[in-house]
Amino acid sequence: MKAINSLLLVVLFVGIVLADVPYHWTMYKQCDGKWANDRMGTTSETICRIGCAMSCVAMSLDSFGERVPGSNAQITPATLNTWLTHNGGYVSGNEIIWDSVHKIGRLHVVQVTGSLTRAQLVNYISRRMPVIANVRHGTHWVLLTGYSNSNEAAYNVNDPGFNQDVYNRSDMGRFIVYSFSTTEPAHNEFSQEFAEAHTLKEANIVNGQHSRYMQF
Repeated sequence: MKAINSLLLVVLFVGIVLADVPYHWTMYKQCDGKWANDRMGTTSETICRIGCAMSCVAMSLDSFGERVPGSNAQITPATLNTWLTHNGGYVSGNEIIWDSVHKIGRLHVVQVTGSLTRAQLVNYISRRMPVIANVRHGTHWVLLTGYSNSNEAAYNVNDPGFNQDVYNRSDMGRFIVYSFSTTEPAHNEFSQEFAEAHTLKEANIVNGQHSRYMQF
């Protein structure tokens, strides 16, 4: 029995050491009954069906204690969706403008890219900078929360749509990196003329191109 208990302790210890999740992040599920059937923006699509990107942004905002301007309500997929709908946070009805949430408080986009190195990802995660990654062949978004010390390709995530908490770097196609600071970023460099749409099943380009601001 002592040998078994010792083995269990070793396994638990190794599990703790191999995965580094340095900070607590709010977890929201887009199909939570509290908001699953809420319409995204001004369209008939629901948060449950296409709300993964917006839910990741809601997780990021709530993790820093941001509140809905005016009402001071907690930020959830439901309240963020409502705020985005009434404050220019969507284009084409339900496509999130990534950096529109800078109007809420101190979270703003600092990088949109198709490639980040291991060192960059570890640096951002360790500095508690929200990194939202595009996975599942471009059809889904997750929030990165940690990294593996034993498998450099593996990253811990908060997945709003699936019961999966680890993805490999090879599964990730695009990255949206946020920073939380009191410094107002320069937003003029971003165009708001184009966006790309996505659902959990497919990703279709709208107008043929995208801006660094918008969901794609």
